[in-house]
Amino acid sequence: MSLEAGTKLGPYEILSPLGAGGMGEVYLATDSKLDRKVAIKVLPADVASSPERLQRFEREAKTVAALNHPNIVTIFGIEESGDHRFIAMELVEGETLDRMIAPSGMPLAKIFDIAIPLSDALAAAHDKGIVHRDLKPANVMVTKEGRVKVLDFGLAKLTATGQGGSSPDDVTMSAPLTGRGVVMGTVPYMSPEQLNGEDLDHRSDLFSLGIMLYEMATGQRPFKGKTSAIITSSILRDTPRPVQELNGVLPRHLGRIIERCLAKDPEQRMQSAKDIRNDLRALLKEVDSGSELSESQPVSIQTAVAPPPSSTSSTSVSGSSMSAPTRRGEFWIGVGVLAVVITLAAWWLGRDGSIANKVAVVEETSQDSVMARSGSTATLSTEDSSRPSEQPAKASITLAVLPFKNLGSPDDEYFSDGISDEIRGRLAKVRKLGVISRSSAFQYKNTDKTNRQIGSELGVDYLIDGTIRWDKRGGGAGRVRITPELIRISDDISIWSQPYDRQLEDIFEVQSDIAAQVLKQLQITLLEPERRVIEVKPTENSDAYHAYLRGLVYMAQPDYSEELYRLAIQMFERAVSLDPSFALAYVHLSVSHSAMHHHGYDPTEDRAAKAKSAVDRAFELQPGLPEAFVALGWYHYWCHRDYTRALEAFHVAQKDLPNDSRIVEGIGYIRRRQGKLEEATRYLKRALN
Repeated sequence: MSLEAGTKLGPYEILSPLGAGGMGEVYLATDSKLDRKVAIKVLPADVASSPERLQRFEREAKTVAALNHPNIVTIFGIEESGDHRFIAMELVEGETLDRMIAPSGMPLAKIFDIAIPLSDALAAAHDKGIVHRDLKPANVMVTKEGRVKVLDFGLAKLTATGQGGSSPDDVTMSAPLTGRGVVMGTVPYMSPEQLNGEDLDHRSDLFSLGIMLYEMATGQRPFKGKTSAIITSSILRDTPRPVQELNGVLPRHLGRIIERCLAKDPEQRMQSAKDIRNDLRALLKEVDSGSELSESQPVSIQTAVAPPPSSTSSTSVSGSSMSAPTRRGEFWIGVGVLAVVITLAAWWLGRDGSIANKVAVVEETSQDSVMARSGSTATLSTEDSSRPSEQPAKASITLAVLPFKNLGSPDDEYFSDGISDEIRGRLAKVRKLGVISRSSAFQYKNTDKTNRQIGSELGVDYLIDGTIRWDKRGGGAGRVRITPELIRISDDISIWSQPYDRQLEDIFEVQSDIAAQVLKQLQITLLEPERRVIEVKPTENSDAYHAYLRGLVYMAQPDYSEELYRLAIQMFERAVSLDPSFALAYVHLSVSHSAMHHHGYDPTEDRAAKAKSAVDRAFELQPGLPEAFVALGWYHYWCHRDYTRALEAFHVAQKDLPNDSRIVEGIGYIRRRQGKLEEATRYLKRALN
């Protein structure tokens, strides 16, 4: 029986119905305690007496509540009022994806805007062992602000590898479709194994995602029929037409991604949502740089000079199926196009023309990196780098720090990635050592490539790899077990490895000792300032440090969404509230505020003032802190377009951060805005290293 407007369910007052589904009716309601609108999903009275349905209802709430992701609907609580069981959840206002797909498909830019966060949301769910099982356009909402939200995990189940395990009862039957079993879901978006009533894993969702991508790209479903039986037969047997035959302007690689998602054998399918997300991101970079364009897509100057988006210290991007040479190749192709633009501009201007005056109209995209690739062997002046005296000397020894493998809970992935990057950061401050940027090294997270392949592709002499397990048992913060390994690429020999088993509060000493031992093995003698830097302990508060690492996770995402920036700010603010002397947390808090201003999410003077206040506090705590000068550079650049002061700050920071490509990249973007395109090209090339 439907609920009438004005019905009270605890603190919630029903306003109007929103819809209904297999798991219950959904209503718009008001939360009287917090004075906000919410969505209420109520289990219908005629099935509320079923213990099995109640169990599924409660499992839905617990399942979705365990997912903390900006692209998955938020659960506020599961409650009971009288005879009603219901879930209070985030009210998502917008338009469902099925209403947005035109008969001819969606624009390519819109496909990326939706498909990348959608696949990222699935990756987060799959990491916790959760399979959606009813993924379809009607279960994806796009808000007025353009944010993607995945709805209705009502058919989700926990796989055997997830928290809670699984049982035969996890698969709830509805309509019989095969002789082997009965299944639940929406037929046009089901995987072959789902239609056959087989056991499912996360790859079933990937098939459903492939159907959605196909429909977004072409306006048509890949498998058609007038009845469920015909559609089922088509999914099990037919090979859909290539998307390029239906929409010839699409990039070829998009068709390959969709084709791999639609493989009928799960073993031949794309193996993870992370792979799909990473491939889509890589393709977006290619399209932005002009290197992946169909014949019908002309190259504009604005597209040509826009750099591919890059990322900062990331602890969450992993499992890419794109190789490092492919990604580096994208950048070089983009730089090549930029060189062509420079030549054409010079020809157009003539000998007495000013490139700065004429080319400054080419606007920079909002894809400038936040705290972009965090390592480079280049040491650059803010002056014209074409002068021989300012050419950087190449380091005699180069290495890359790969993301250490997390042997603990999947929830600790941020911790293992963060520790890996902390070790990399300490080594990157040694002048005699060339340290590959974090973004390049982290492309090999969960890779099957050999050490020699990785070393060859990155062009390094050594790799640092390892494992981390954070054991929280026994009370307190627990113990951390880290086993690093230094590998020489020339003969693929491990020349040093040492297990560390310490209390969590000793983690900074472990990081410092690992860096020192690596330098000892490489026979690099430290200068005293360098020794002090690698032994630094940024905070005494372990909770503040964890909040700081989580903030870096959010800032690392290349999506540049307002939600991620706000989450990062929340984490950094928590870090400095727990430890008001945490200078590095203030540094990243400043950059987060500057990014909010730069990307247009809050381009107010108040936001700029917050960025300045945070970096000023960092300088008060640690005068001369190099990272604070980096943040100051981004503040002057992003909040005020004060290129002179930004360059001055980057130049000061570079003296103590010789391997920091954030600085090189920032200078390159500024030079581009100043119209110095040749110099910008050189800096951006070096930022890649």
